Amino acid sequence: MTMSMSQITVPVLAVFLTGCSVQAAPGRSLTVAIIGQSNEAGAGQQPDPDIPEDLQHDPVGPKGGAHSMWPTVEAMAAQRGVSMWFWNSAVGATSLVHSWAGTLRVWEPGMTLAQGDYVLAEGHIFKEMTPNPTTHLLTSTQSPGASPGSDSLQWQDMGPPRAGEVPDAVFRSGDRLFDPNGYVATALQGLRQHEGEPWVFISIGQGDAGSYWSVSRVQYAQGLIAVTDAALAAGAHVAIGFTCGAAKPEIEQAYQQRLIPGWHDALAYYAGNPRVIPGANLREALGPLTVQPNLRIGLQPDKVHMNDTTYGLASKAWVEALSRAKVLPRG
Repeated sequence: MTMSMSQITVPVLAVFLTGCSVQAAPGRSLTVAIIGQSNEAGAGQQPDPDIPEDLQHDPVGPKGGAHSMWPTVEAMAAQRGVSMWFWNSAVGATSLVHSWAGTLRVWEPGMTLAQGDYVLAEGHIFKEMTPNPTTHLLTSTQSPGASPGSDSLQWQDMGPPRAGEVPDAVFRSGDRLFDPNGYVATALQGLRQHEGEPWVFISIGQGDAGSYWSVSRVQYAQGLIAVTDAALAAGAHVAIGFTCGAAKPEIEQAYQQRLIPGWHDALAYYAGNPRVIPGANLREALGPLTVQPNLRIGLQPDKVHMNDTTYGLASKAWVEALSRAKVLPRG
């Protein structure tokens, strides 16, 4: 479903709530953790919408107050009598496969890395421990096996590979190399911070589309299954969504050829499981996006982050997905 300009024209919460009571009636309550990137963490250009005092705020920071889609989802759910509390555990500049689940690559000179990446070099597995720079990823020019600490990168020697630890494998919950950065554990920890039916919303994909990671269709599906299984084992329900489009041809090509088919594969894997539902696929719901001024549907000048108007549409797409799955009543 692609939404048109006629469906939303201003990027503020009031467009959805004007003239309506937003007090959530006593009843269903959800506690929601987020697996995502910077669009999900909150990369809007204006501060968070003004949420009425009777509603919880999701912890968007430390993002300078720039807003995410979740406060508006929360308020729209309250309109329908459902209380939602968000633990916004999304992390910018991450890959579902590399940063959240974990996978292994053979080290090559000049390869691009992010914190938590595993490489195989000199017969050992090494984990890259250097935090990501704010404006780019990392590059390795010397083998960590030959010279640990070279390139000013910090490596942790994980020892020789064990059974199943082969290049391109995606690690699963219970594997020693699963969740290399602790991001999944942090998300699931958030479910214990508030009373309510535990849920994990997944909305990610731009990092996995990067040519430097070359995530395949099979790997993307396996990554979704890995983090979903971890959430299910923690007692949560899961909504498997997908992030928004980008005004970069290489990302769009990866979406259509590898990642969105992998998203469908993961949903098919859980067909019939009542604890797993399709979340909002923002690429399909919002359609292709181009750079636009803030009052028009589109992206910011960086070509990857939604502008404020588009955040409003993303919120509505998530509410629609939850309504289709009967998590929320129809408005």
